[in-house]
Amino acid sequence: MKDFLSDQDNMKVNVLAMIIQRGEYVKLSEISERLSLSAKTVRSIILSLEENPYIEEQSIDINYNKVGKMKSVKIINGSLTDASFYYLEKSILFLMIKELFLKGVLNKKKFCSDYFISPATFSRNRTKLKSTFLSFGLCLTKQNRLDGPELKIRNFYFLLFYNASSKWLFSREMKHFLNHSLLAHFPGLVKIDPGKKQMLRLAIYIIIVRNNQNCPSNKTLKLHLEGSLKELYVTIESYFSDSFPYFENKIAEAQYLFIFILKNQIKKIDEEELNIYEPLKEHNEVMSFFAKEIITHFFIEKKESEKKLIPNISLYFIYLESSFFDIARFQYININEFYFQRNQFETKLRQSTEKIAQKLYQTFPIFFEEIEHKNEKNRKAIVNSMVSFIYNLKIKYEPPLSQPVVSIYVQNSKEYAEEIIQHKIERVFSNRVEIRKHYHPDIDLYVTDKEYETPNSKAKRIYVPNYRDSFTMHKLFEVIEHLIEEKVSSEPLEYM
Repeated sequence: MKDFLSDQDNMKVNVLAMIIQRGEYVKLSEISERLSLSAKTVRSIILSLEENPYIEEQSIDINYNKVGKMKSVKIINGSLTDASFYYLEKSILFLMIKELFLKGVLNKKKFCSDYFISPATFSRNRTKLKSTFLSFGLCLTKQNRLDGPELKIRNFYFLLFYNASSKWLFSREMKHFLNHSLLAHFPGLVKIDPGKKQMLRLAIYIIIVRNNQNCPSNKTLKLHLEGSLKELYVTIESYFSDSFPYFENKIAEAQYLFIFILKNQIKKIDEEELNIYEPLKEHNEVMSFFAKEIITHFFIEKKESEKKLIPNISLYFIYLESSFFDIARFQYININEFYFQRNQFETKLRQSTEKIAQKLYQTFPIFFEEIEHKNEKNRKAIVNSMVSFIYNLKIKYEPPLSQPVVSIYVQNSKEYAEEIIQHKIERVFSNRVEIRKHYHPDIDLYVTDKEYETPNSKAKRIYVPNYRDSFTMHKLFEVIEHLIEEKVSSEPLEYM
């Protein structure tokens, strides 16, 4: 969301993110050093957090020293997205985009009157907005309308408004209407989680708004559907025919919503029920090349994998070709900017994906130049997108056959304590741990209450005096969890 916030508000979001991500007291000196901000600026930002209505009063705790000087701050269980929306909802750029979405055009005089800004301020922000749109491959015309491929415009609005806040950002009447529509026409999807329901609501609303502005979808695909997917598609077609008879191209809109539902996993794909045929020949060539590379590099059962993967790869490439954006740009904090410790599997997966991407760029340069919009940063974003997509396919269709297990030996001199501690560990971690009956040097964790003499062992040792000691039991669980993470991180590369 950096593109839509002022430098000052981005600075506040960075401070907020650092505090929320820690979930514990963070020293002001540490915030100042890490974010290169003066101590005075950090203090001012922290004090202003108490005015943020999206942060509950009981969630924030500011710690002062004996002389009343601010020392550290903690936010317990806060939502970074909602807390950051406090700054975005006041951003002139965001308000301009929202107005553009709802009205289809920016009326300079009315916007200045509604938001109490001067014509000069409007012009200055319009210039910035135009530049921002260009970086997304879109264009703000002289008439203050948004121009570009229709599916790309829709995806831009969706990613911005969906990631801006967990709240519905438009009228209550429209939310009520959409909720009623979902209940009446899509009873099978009513039980989806709140996040996916918000996705579906917003997607339908964008379709309604764009059609009301004479901006229908004209992209059609050749679909071969069976079973529950066919039922869903027929339901969507009926929904548009009954509720929006004035839509210019109801088939294209039905396909758009259907593909959206599958792409965002609102409805899970049964591979036997779906085949998608893209009318563009070049698209199919790129997709086939990509599918072959994925199957060759990442999957053991080649023929069986192909049947399962092709529908997923088709969906991925439809979005890549028609409406790709760097999703990280719609996050308040770009996770790619933070240090990320990859395990062996993730490291190998990224390396292999980068090689596949390089082959694709060399074989189909024109195809990817159009997606990148002459922005080199998009190339890295496309690779990041491919990594996540392939990662999802791998764990979905060829998960590891066995789970890493931490071996533990418990020894305690107190009556009954040994068995009770063993029981507590097994209750919490189930089949992720193996409780050894006898001590052996190859164990991963040695739980004891005393410094007993033991043969040479590389096992980690933790002292737990009694199962009634809640503090040390909590520390024990943390150690086991960390050991499980280590085991997963050092998983053998045969998983690849």
